[in-house]
Amino acid sequence: MPKATVDMTPQVVELNSVEGGTVTVRPLSYGQKKVRADMATRMYAEMETEGGTRDNRMYLDTLNRATTLYDFKNCIVDHNLEDDQGRQLNFSMDATLDILDPRVGTEIEKILAKINGDDEELKDFIASRSESPGITLTPAS
Repeated sequence: MPKATVDMTPQVVELNSVEGGTVTVRPLSYGQKKVRADMATRMYAEMETEGGTRDNRMYLDTLNRATTLYDFKNCIVDHNLEDDQGRQLNFSMDATLDILDPRVGTEIEKILAKINGDDEELKDFIASRSESPGITLTPAS
């Protein structure tokens, strides 16, 4: 029978955004991807009450920071990245995102998207939408 479980073997990746920087990463399992998807957006509606005290409104929150932190916590197994005082960055702490160089953070995000298949899912989504009449999406470069 074919194996259908995720290979959690960590992979060491050299970073281009910081000289000598490396991250050791592993993919999320399918269940972890579903947990992340549940975290990604929150939508709620507010309806008018009998007394007419509320307007009909709908809110949509995207929780990019929370899902990024989730990915960093669960996918980064090890790294050699430090803060200004020479201490290893702790990607389990939300505050680390506030001091992380955006070039480094963006590169790590792209690495994690690739190992988790998110980049292919996005390409497939864009391709399916571009075939729909009246909707034009172009992949970001």
